[in-house]
Amino acid sequence: METLARQVGETLVARGTAAAISRWGIWRVAGWLGVAALVAYYLGSRYRAHQAAPQLPAPDAGKGTVPPPDQERRRVPEFETHQDEIRTLH
Repeated sequence: METLARQVGETLVARGTAAAISRWGIWRVAGWLGVAALVAYYLGSRYRAHQAAPQLPAPDAGKGTVPPPDQERRRVPEFETHQDEIRTLH
């Protein structure tokens, strides 16, 4: 969907680029665009690294299999069984 603002923006960018190239040359304009892209990439990567959630440290392997006190393990319920009774899974 083409809007008037988009058309005006594209026209201004195209005319500005053409004017810059005709005045300073293609290589100087390409160099400045490259520098601007590198600065934008650097600032964007710093922003993303700053906004990322902090990572938790890995648990120690030497503690054994005892779970931390704030975590509960699921336990299998114990059923009452009689000596004569045989239970089957259906």
